[in-house]
Amino acid sequence: MNERLTSAEPLPRALLRKRAELERRETVLQLQATSIGDETAALAKQSEELAVQLDGLRGEKLRLEVRQREVEQEWDAARTRVTQMEDHLRMGRQSLQELREQRGHAEVDRAKKRLRPPAPARDLHERGERAT
Repeated sequence: MNERLTSAEPLPRALLRKRAELERRETVLQLQATSIGDETAALAKQSEELAVQLDGLRGEKLRLEVRQREVEQEWDAARTRVTQMEDHLRMGRQSLQELREQRGHAEVDRAKKRLRPPAPARDLHERGERAT
């Protein structure tokens, strides 16, 4: 019986050590659970903030797309106006060139008329005769 008592004495100490180890592990696990809960709450809050930010960015994107279409329409209208102005300017230059050519022909005709001798002398001149 003595032997049984001697062998039984270390058993309660071992059980106490195991219990202390289990309590320490339980505390660590509880801290981890608390930390995971805090992190989950922080991630949920961040997710909500990002969702709000995403909605704002989507609205901004739509606004910018509308503005881009407006700017493209303005650009097209301006390009059309420039083309029309260039056509008008080209037609004006062409008309001016035609007027200059007509004026030049008229000046040449007037100069020719001034240089021609009078009609009777001209007839003689054309026949190679001299007026007496």
